[in-house]
Amino acid sequence: MQNVEEVNYLKEHIRELERKLEKKENELRKSEYLFQKVVELSPVSIYFYKKDKLFYVNEAGAKFLGIEKPDEIIGTTMNPVAMSHPDYIDIIKERINLLRSKETKLPYMEQKFIRKDGTIVYGEAAGISFMDDGVMNRIVVIHDVTKRVHMKQSLKESEECFRGAFENAAIGMSLTSLDGKLIKVNKSMCKMTGYSEAELLKKKYQDITHHEDVSTDMEKSNDLIANKIQSYDIEKRYIHKQGYIIWVIISISLVRDQSGNPLYFIAQIQDVTNVKQAKEALKYDKLKTEFFANISHEVRTPINIILSTIQLLNMYLKKDQSSGNLSNIGNHLDTMRQNCYRTIRLINNFIDTTTIDSNFYNLSLQNYNIVQIIEDITLSVAEYIEGKGINLIFDTDIEEKIMACDPDKIERIILNLISNAVKFTEQDGNIKVSIKDKVKYIEISVQDDGVGIEREKLKFIFERFGQVNKSFVRNREGSGIGLSLVKSFVEMHEGNIEAKSENGQGSKFIIRLPVKVIKEENLLKQEKRLSQLNDSLNKYVEKVNIEFSDIYL
Repeated sequence: MQNVEEVNYLKEHIRELERKLEKKENELRKSEYLFQKVVELSPVSIYFYKKDKLFYVNEAGAKFLGIEKPDEIIGTTMNPVAMSHPDYIDIIKERINLLRSKETKLPYMEQKFIRKDGTIVYGEAAGISFMDDGVMNRIVVIHDVTKRVHMKQSLKESEECFRGAFENAAIGMSLTSLDGKLIKVNKSMCKMTGYSEAELLKKKYQDITHHEDVSTDMEKSNDLIANKIQSYDIEKRYIHKQGYIIWVIISISLVRDQSGNPLYFIAQIQDVTNVKQAKEALKYDKLKTEFFANISHEVRTPINIILSTIQLLNMYLKKDQSSGNLSNIGNHLDTMRQNCYRTIRLINNFIDTTTIDSNFYNLSLQNYNIVQIIEDITLSVAEYIEGKGINLIFDTDIEEKIMACDPDKIERIILNLISNAVKFTEQDGNIKVSIKDKVKYIEISVQDDGVGIEREKLKFIFERFGQVNKSFVRNREGSGIGLSLVKSFVEMHEGNIEAKSENGQGSKFIIRLPVKVIKEENLLKQEKRLSQLNDSLNKYVEKVNIEFSDIYL
């Protein structure tokens, strides 16, 4: 009984082993099948040799050599040497002999093959040899790199073509690193800027760009890097090696690597200085025409008003009604006076403009306390401005700053800026005149919270013959040369002026004047100068009336 049980146990154990063996065999067959399919479908050419005969080749291997079906070469002694380009036969023979002689592994090597139809293909070939049942077998794999080689060749040709076009282009061209360093420039750019290639390659594009144009250029460059835009065109100014301005139009794009990472900028630069000057000349002529048309209107208007007022006064006198109309007569006289001031202001500005253009205008520089001058000017108009319901504020962080200046021109500058602020500030608004001591220069600002100026029009406000808003409102009209004169007077003091504003949020004009002191005069001259200044201060009323004459009451 015990023997029977043991036999049954052994039988069951054997059947279990057979089931496991069958399962393993099935898994092995499945694995072999999957491996075979992977090899068959692999894009890499695979050649398996037993002794010197080709035992197996996949479809990719046959197609690589220009053979339609693997069966055509399986069982033959065909090997890649027979299909090798003459330039590579010797080294391929050496590699195959090495595989035949011992178990080894050969690294990938790029080589050239000639297919059955005579076309040339490129492949990276590697091999391994191993012993099996006393027979040396070897496997050769070839990765087809024909497309890659052709792309390299095309790229090389493109680079040579680009290099020729780059170096011989009629317009300037440059390659620039992401931080702005010039890494390649052509002959035209060197000629345009006056620098040699070696000199330019030591610079950043910011070094040769006008300082006012750098920020816009950098902002666009950052947008390119951030992939917000694909390219951009910009008109800007270069500074020639000799110091003069060159106007250029630059088209800039960004070169990236295959992963999309930015590498460098490429710029095409066209010198448009002559075109720019021609356009500016035409624009200047047009503005002059408009200006003189406006001047004729500006001159006629106060004269017509004065003439009409005189006719009214004559009418009162003829009818002997003067005694009963003293109030009306007073108003009419005020109107005549204001329009006389308007005419004087217009003529003064016109004469000053012409004199400056002719280079005959000179400043009368003496050492003055500029803080006192500006404070006196501001106080002189306080009553008038507050009478219009506008708050006027004067603020300074220094009580005295002696420097060389022309007080008459300083008065004209400040009065013009304040009068502009009054024109564009509504009732209950604020105008602030400030002075800040910057040690080496003094900063004067006139700020209002009025209607403001559109950003795109800011760059035009100091232009001769121009106005920001040509659709005049009566209390905001003018001849269009006031701010241009202000700029000229400031620059004659070796200073600068800028305007900051946004439409609907007020305006701020900032003047920076260098602090310079001329050689001190003797006591007599000092007394005479102070006396002249006092006389000038006593005439503030008339000056205010003239400068504020185009503000309608």
